[in-house]
Amino acid sequence: LNALEKRRVRQRQLPLLIYGLAAPLAVVLLMALAGRAMFIHAIEDSQKNLQDQVLDGDRVTAQLLSNAMEKGLPNRISSLQALLKGDRGENLRAFISKERSLRAAKADLTDVREKIHAWLKDASAASKEDSDSRINSTFSGLLAADAEGFVITNGLWEKGEKGSWQLPPNHKTLETEDRSWQDWFNGGGNKPQGKPYPPVSAPHISQPFVSKQKIHGVDRGVVICVTIPVKDADNREVIGVLTGSMTWKEFSSWFEKVDMGLGKIVVFNQRGQAVMHRTKGQDKESDDVIAAVKQAGDDANPPARADVLAEQLNPMEWKNYDFDDPFQSNKGRKFLAAYKFFNPNDEEVDGDVHLGKLWGVIVEHDKNEVLKPVNDLRGFMFGGGLWMLVAAGALTGGVWVGLIWLLRREERLGHG
Repeated sequence: LNALEKRRVRQRQLPLLIYGLAAPLAVVLLMALAGRAMFIHAIEDSQKNLQDQVLDGDRVTAQLLSNAMEKGLPNRISSLQALLKGDRGENLRAFISKERSLRAAKADLTDVREKIHAWLKDASAASKEDSDSRINSTFSGLLAADAEGFVITNGLWEKGEKGSWQLPPNHKTLETEDRSWQDWFNGGGNKPQGKPYPPVSAPHISQPFVSKQKIHGVDRGVVICVTIPVKDADNREVIGVLTGSMTWKEFSSWFEKVDMGLGKIVVFNQRGQAVMHRTKGQDKESDDVIAAVKQAGDDANPPARADVLAEQLNPMEWKNYDFDDPFQSNKGRKFLAAYKFFNPNDEEVDGDVHLGKLWGVIVEHDKNEVLKPVNDLRGFMFGGGLWMLVAAGALTGGVWVGLIWLLRREERLGHG
């Protein structure tokens, strides 16, 4: 009878014990799920706000840099065009025409070359006479070539109190070679050598290349050229070109003053070729443009990513939360990218690419680096929440194990 009574009591207690155990566990679980949902929502909001803050700052930087280049590059075109005004321009046309006729007749070119070299050295005086022309401050190299692609004169600016245009050591070699295959001359990218190519018919900003010339014993690094056509007196036939070259390092020197933190500045031209792209390593910063140009070779063109950029960068937008930088060597990394398109040359349109005549500036930050503080907090909170959930379950279970033990103890005492 005692055993039957004990069994009846336990059967009556069992639903209450199960309910008493399940109810607090369910409350803890629901609170955990609700807390998790609220925490995830808060984390996502924090991530979004953090990304937007970074992108807003990058947008301002991209606009500032693009505005500067949108003015700086056209000013360099104007400074070259100013050299073709007045007597100075007429003299250059006469020298080029004379050189072409003498070259066709296989005559001696020494006299006309000396006169063109003198014209080149006198070019720096343009900055004193014409405020639109600042050749000695806008270019580090100045070159003239005839319509067949033969360099007539080529000078490098020697800085100093009495700065002037000096002929490079290899100028005699350059003057005997057909350079029409190069992008700065024909405007269509480097072509296979051995064939003649026509000169540009409108101002052209060349693709980047690595110069082999040195100034004061220092490598010039990445160089881009600005080329304008030189037409005859009737303004019909292009008889030659006038080209100014500038090192990208000097042109963008003030970029270095912009504190980017963990960010990076990327500049690409109308063909989607990187003009500026640097990657910071553990101990130094590498110039990816120099690496890409050298890998392509002297005769080839740097990689063009116009198609990829056109897919990722919408001219109607200004930001991308998951930008896959096509110029990076380490694939798989995503970037927060604020960008700004600009057009430095209205007269040039390259119909072979999606970007046409648009250049662009991208200011990007590694997405993982930006979100690292929030992700670290999320990991810490999720880990802590899990341990709290386990502790709450263990505490609840321990309380009910003790309660059951007390009930069973009361039963034993009640039945002697």
